Amino acid sequence: STIASPFTNLQAIALSPERSGLLVSRIGGANDQEFWTLPIDAGSPQRVGKLTGRDAAWSPDGKHLAFGKGSTLYLSNPAGADVNELYSADGSVFAPRFSPDGRRIRFTVSDTEKNTTTLWEIGQDGSNPHALLSNWQSASTACCGSWTADGRYYIFQVTQSSPTTITTLWALPDSAPGADTRAVLPIRLTDGPMSFGNASPARDNKNIWAIGV
Repeated sequence: STIASPFTNLQAIALSPERSGLLVSRIGGANDQEFWTLPIDAGSPQRVGKLTGRDAAWSPDGKHLAFGKGSTLYLSNPAGADVNELYSADGSVFAPRFSPDGRRIRFTVSDTEKNTTTLWEIGQDGSNPHALLSNWQSASTACCGSWTADGRYYIFQVTQSSPTTITTLWALPDSAPGADTRAVLPIRLTDGPMSFGNASPARDNKNIWAIGV
């Protein structure tokens, strides 16, 4: 169904935990955009404080908002207040996602000079920031993941340029906080000829929504 909005060029970033509203921003223009909450059924959109950034996500309990702005990952309350810096990366930060228990945040760091994207993890309290899959051969082209609802897997995408350019989906079995993720290898889910991206695991833990091109 179509959700009415006073905005043009709108993108939905996240669905609220109670599934009553969307976190949205505009497409185009500057990298950092305003964040708004848009009710799904009725009501007017509300600006999320004075926050601007590239991408954002609510925590599972709805008490926190993680967002990337430039090279920094921030955490605020859902109204956009009490903003705290969690981590400053060597590159642009985007696609933050909370683990289902809300204790961890995974995000993507893009280094335009090296033409790489890498997956990172940090505790919701700012503890133990570290890169994922650092010893994996495709780690420098991995990005944009989301956990399954049961927390067993983290679904992300990888773009390869040889022998042809294609984006594939992978599943990383989850490990306990603080565990050595270098020993856990991802499982390939797609293998062309279409490219798949923007994966969103369904709540039933049996299906994955994705865009195929």
